[in-house]
Amino acid sequence: MDKDQEDIFEPERPSWDETFMDIVAIFAKRPVCINNRVACVYANPNHHIIDTGYNGPLPDHPHCNNPHVGCAKKHGNACRGLHAEDNATLSRSRSEFDGSTLYISRLCCTQCMKRQAAYGVKRIVFAQEYARVKRVDEAEKGEEKTDFELAIQLAMESNIAVEQYNYETKTTRKVI
Repeated sequence: MDKDQEDIFEPERPSWDETFMDIVAIFAKRPVCINNRVACVYANPNHHIIDTGYNGPLPDHPHCNNPHVGCAKKHGNACRGLHAEDNATLSRSRSEFDGSTLYISRLCCTQCMKRQAAYGVKRIVFAQEYARVKRVDEAEKGEEKTDFELAIQLAMESNIAVEQYNYETKTTRKVI
């Protein structure tokens, strides 16, 4: 190695997973939902950001922290908010997501996992499980499965790699 090359300072660069999950952590501060603060980043195979999103109400609709309206779920109604994945994909063509990686603070619910399969997402990196009330899976003859388990099953059937990210170690653990 010549002298000029020795003098070049090369800082330790974060991995792409660390980079995108750090962006997810920043965007997860944006939601005002009192139940979940979910954010996501879609990146194409060349590591370019396709789009970002976080959970929140429809455009021009009140936020759940509005004291005059409040959280719809607390009043026994369905949530008025869109999921982070929906907010990130609404303004894009489905083909833009083909082969992409979804980085997300909580793993997709079953409905959002269906859309990831339809979009052609090939990999999902998440930080936390999506814990929702248990549902009955008719295909399993009444056995209850969590939404997380159903989403993982759908990802397996759709050949989507799923990995859990650990912010402390900055590493991923293969789930499927």
